Amino acid sequence: MATLLTAKKNIQSLQLNRQEWWCFSLALCLHLLLAFGVELSPDEAHYALYGLHLDWSYYDHPPLVGWVQWIPAHWPQLDWSLRVVPMVCWALSAFLLIELHQRFKSFVQTTQDEVMDGVPKAHEREGGLASISSPLLLISLSPLLHLLGIALVPDALLMPLVCAIMLITWRITGEAQSPDIQEDKLGTWCVLGVLLGLAGLSKYTAVVLALSVALVLLKGLGWRVVQKPGLWISVLTSSVMIVPVLYWNVMHHWISFAYQFGHASGQQDWVFRKSFAYFLVLILAYGPLLVVGLLYLRDRTRWDVVLESKPYVHLNKPRVSVEFFCSAFGLPLLLLLVFLSGRGSTLPHWAAPAWVSLIPLASLGLERFRWVSKRLFKTLVYLQVFFCLGLFSLMLCAGIGREVGEQPIASPGMRSEDFRVNPFADLFGWSEGARVAQQLAQINHIQTLAVTNWTLASRLAWYARPMPVKVIQNHHDQFNLWFGELKPNESVLWVDWSMMTFLPPVAENQFKSCHLIEQFPVVHWGRVVSHFNFSICEGWQAPLDSRPSLEEPSQR
Repeated sequence: MATLLTAKKNIQSLQLNRQEWWCFSLALCLHLLLAFGVELSPDEAHYALYGLHLDWSYYDHPPLVGWVQWIPAHWPQLDWSLRVVPMVCWALSAFLLIELHQRFKSFVQTTQDEVMDGVPKAHEREGGLASISSPLLLISLSPLLHLLGIALVPDALLMPLVCAIMLITWRITGEAQSPDIQEDKLGTWCVLGVLLGLAGLSKYTAVVLALSVALVLLKGLGWRVVQKPGLWISVLTSSVMIVPVLYWNVMHHWISFAYQFGHASGQQDWVFRKSFAYFLVLILAYGPLLVVGLLYLRDRTRWDVVLESKPYVHLNKPRVSVEFFCSAFGLPLLLLLVFLSGRGSTLPHWAAPAWVSLIPLASLGLERFRWVSKRLFKTLVYLQVFFCLGLFSLMLCAGIGREVGEQPIASPGMRSEDFRVNPFADLFGWSEGARVAQQLAQINHIQTLAVTNWTLASRLAWYARPMPVKVIQNHHDQFNLWFGELKPNESVLWVDWSMMTFLPPVAENQFKSCHLIEQFPVVHWGRVVSHFNFSICEGWQAPLDSRPSLEEPSQR
């Protein structure tokens, strides 16, 4: 009976008012518009190829991101079908964040200090922005989280998973005098094990998430947690679920782990300036409202016991405070990524699970901030709305630039200070370019397409499937596993893209000759935003020992 009452309470807490439904619906409409309006990004196409080449794991990531794309990847060639899963992940994250926020609020009450600051007691009945819950605002106004709502990458899967893990861990730790303590219920521990297993199948950084869970359990239950059978059931469940990743790595001599360790360590010396710049990029990419919400908690709460003279006091003091709980999930990964960025080896979207983990905590501070500083709050909201709409408008129209002068007919590797770089051009023209490449390869009796860098290979391999696409750069990657190595004296159709152009691969350890046969302009809304160069390269002559062998992986 208690379980049914709890479930009913949870459903009621997730009921959205009209303004919240409008906010949620507008966000989904924006995702649909982008899903139909732009082509696949390099990472999207790469993981879509995972779905075409199902395996126990992959060179650069665990397999779940490919498994969930298996059915969409085999549908007709429609890009929007590949974006259903990330849209569902974003929606689940939004609802789970609201649920976490409601649970935390049930153990926090506002003291008289907040009323003295001018906050109305019945602000829940206010309209407009005031009626939209803080978690929904934070996730709806974050530019990068919106992009993860249409582009499936492992971090998009981790967003709802980390929310669900936080929710189940909060239930396990329980609160004092609460009838809903779950620490001895084996079913709850099993769910935690399954969620951690799914996280492990999503990305290797899930090990940091597991450490966060351990930290919270030790804080809430103490060392007696190791005596609970449920804990070991959870560990066993998650361990069994990641066996495919371990099996694949054993079969491939741990190349994925070696790649991840090398990628994380970076190729450069650590520089503070790079870490600081990365943190500023995170604030811009995810929006400053979350940082404002966190800063507004400073000196207003304590980690264990909140005094009556503070704006917030804990009711039925939880075993683990809200502040410690969210920080334990968000800060370890965030600090790790900021540190590693000093070596130039991290990307902004890798921080999405950490950023999402801090949203429930930031929501508490943001709810007070929105009433104490109404004008500043509205200003920040409108700035983030403007930034989101501006960014997505540029995406849909392929930026505001175009190729001018000699740039539309530039040969491979040709660069000039007058040439304009348009990052938004990357989202258009790849399907047409792949079609032209297939036609030229067929006319010239060539069986293989080639590019210089893997970021150019993913879209080409997706849109030109099932033609093999090989990467010329002298390092091992997933495309070597899928399509094999370049063979001696092999001829290819080499595809070069003007916004990321390379010199023709003619050298002693590359091809004997390359000659340009055609150029194809990418036209979007009447503007030439980029172009493709197609060349026939003949006589691959790299020595056998200069490239890793798939038949002898131990030599890598």
